[in-house]
Order: sequence, then structure tokens, then C-alpha cells
Amino acid sequence: MSKPEFQPTVYKRPTNYIFPYLPASWVPYAELMRIDRPGGFITFYAPCLFGISYATSIAAVQPPIALILDRSITAFLCCVLARGAACAWNDSVDRDFDRKVERCRLRPVARGAVTRFQSHLFAIGQTVVIILLLVRMPIALLRYFGGIVLLSTLYPFAKRFTYYPQIVLGSTFGVAFLASARSVDVDPMAKETLIPSICAFVANTLWSMIYDTIYAHQDVADDIHSGVKSMAVRFQDSTKLVTSILAIVMTVMLAMTGVLAGLGPLYFAFTVGGGAVSLAATIISVDLKDGSSCSWWFSRGYSFVGACILTGFLAESVSKSGPGFEYMGLAKNASWIHTEL
Repeated sequence: MSKPEFQPTVYKRPTNYIFPYLPASWVPYAELMRIDRPGGFITFYAPCLFGISYATSIAAVQPPIALILDRSITAFLCCVLARGAACAWNDSVDRDFDRKVERCRLRPVARGAVTRFQSHLFAIGQTVVIILLLVRMPIALLRYFGGIVLLSTLYPFAKRFTYYPQIVLGSTFGVAFLASARSVDVDPMAKETLIPSICAFVANTLWSMIYDTIYAHQDVADDIHSGVKSMAVRFQDSTKLVTSILAIVMTVMLAMTGVLAGLGPLYFAFTVGGGAVSLAATIISVDLKDGSSCSWWFSRGYSFVGACILTGFLAESVSKSGPGFEYMGLAKNASWIHTEL
């Protein structure tokens, strides 16, 4: 298996993004948040955008645009912090494993720049800020958030006991999808929308499983040596077959979501059709023996599929607005803003 371009043996401070302007003592914490690797942020934020746009496409009464924008911005902030908290927790729990994996051995906790205790406090602090951002939202959202925290806490341990930690990770993003729909006052688990929402949840879960399995192929050799389990390790010689099956099931789930929720042709053209084509292109094109290819298709392929899914939901929402986008009218927006103030 060809080796990807790993981090250098000798640690070098990142020089991109905001790192040149940070005090030296802040740098390890910015690295814990993966600020130098913003591509992974998409995996956190995309399910939230899906959830919000899904809610607007199935809502009997369309949420005001002001509310949609407010929740999208809040989700953005929460995802920055959630990614930071999840990575800090994961790096702390996996410290000993990371030291045995070439790509990960210079992470802040693994190299000793941040202690496990400091990493735990950092994760807790970010989680508290997220809760403060969520307290003004429907109380049901906090219950969803509790599920996300539980799954995120379990994820690094799942890699020790099962070859399917991607199910835990994918379920985390699936719950984020449901939570985001609920944030705009649309209950995805209501009786009339329960089944299509479950189908969408499954599709989101499978999507994350596919791409995290591709991503994990960067470290297969090191993971086998260190004892880390994953679907990439379990199916290292048949990953394309397995991910193809998952992609087919995912596409079926997206189609069922559209049928059961009564969505229109734009949804099927972009979300179902475009998503299926992008998934197929990723699985066919990625070279699982080349770490750089796995990394590229993880970020770019994920973005291609995500753009298709989001476009379908947004197109469906706009198509329901009618002439002049009346459901997003200024009168409704002003009324909502006045009520909030």
C-alpha cells in the first residue's frame, strides 16, 4: 500500500490561516479544533443544513426566512465548537493509538503539547458554550443534543471493540440532521413526517459511513498494527463493494424520503439523481491504496454529494414558495422579529 504524505517527523508550527497571529500557547488548542484543516468542518455542518432545508421542504407553514438564517448561523457556530470538542475528546482518548499512527502522531495530545486533563477541559468548555447557544431554542433540541454528546463520547471507544465505529459516527450526524430540522419549529418525528424523517436519518448515517470508511483507508496499515478497528480494516480488500452497497441503500432511502414526504421532481433530480452520480464517481475514482487520493475524495467527494443533496432540498423549498416567494414575505419576517424582540 503506498504511503500518503504524512506530517513531518519533527513538529513544525502551522503557518496557514490564523496560526501566524496566535500566541504560542494557543496554537495547540487551535490544532485540537483542526482550524488548520477546515475541510472536515463540512462533515459537521452539512447535516445541519440538510435538516433545516428538509424542514422547509416538508413544513405545512413555511418558517420565516429570518428564522432560517438565524438557525443556520447558530448551527455554524455550534459546529465549529462541536468539531473542536469532539476532536479534543477523541485525541485525548486515542493518545496512545495516535502515537502509533504516522499521520496522527504529532497531534497536540499525542506529542505532549496538551495534557489529557487540559484536552478534557477544553472539550467541556466548548460543549458548555454550545448549550448556551441552544437554550433559546425549542427544549426538544436539547434532548437531541444530549444524544449527539452521548454518541460522540462513545465513538473513540467503539474503535476498540467493533469494526463498525462508522455506524456510531454516522448516527451522530443523523441526529444532528433531525435536531436541525427541529430548530426551525418543524418536528421531524411528528406522526405525519416520522417515516420520511427516519429514511432521511438513515441516508445521512450511511453517507457518513461511506466517506469515513474511505478516509480511514489512509491509516489501514497503522491501524492494523496498533489494533484500531474500522470498516476500512474489516473490508480492506472489498471496500468498494461494501461502499457501493451502502450507496445504493442510501439512494433508496433518499428516494423514499421524497416519495413519502411528497417532494417534487427538483428534489429527485438533484438530491437523488445528483447524489447518486456523485457517490458513484467518488467510489469509482478513489484509489484506496493512495492516502492522498482518499483524503481528496473524502473532502471533495463529500462536498459534491452534499451540494447535490442540499440543492434538491432548497429547490423543493423554493418551488413551494410560489410567485414572489410569498411564504418568505417581509410581513411574516417582521412579525417574527417583533415577537422575538
